[in-house]
Amino acid sequence: MHTSLRIPAAALKAAADVLKGYCPAYEDPMALKRALAAGLAARQGAGTPTAPSDELLSPKQVAAKLGVSRRTIFNYMDSGLLPRVRVSKRTVRIPRSALLALIAQEDATNPEEAA
Repeated sequence: MHTSLRIPAAALKAAADVLKGYCPAYEDPMALKRALAAGLAARQGAGTPTAPSDELLSPKQVAAKLGVSRRTIFNYMDSGLLPRVRVSKRTVRIPRSALLALIAQEDATNPEEAA
């Protein structure tokens, strides 16, 4: 099912300007439009609009999956080991794809622990 989303260009530009500081991926109005269409499709039950790896996870969820503390996750983000998506002034999320990449990297560097 294809969801058509008609949003005026001025509204897209204004939304992109607001999100610019929080989520650089949405600086492009067309990227924002695709994200909005995907969210709308998901709410309408149109299947999975994006890959599950695009899901955004909280630091608490990532910490639980890795078996480390939330502080460690924030240290990983501060050091650049994990990217963050700023959702609001005080809220960050981590893309699931980044978590999977980190796990794969750890498995590659520690093959005896992965088995």
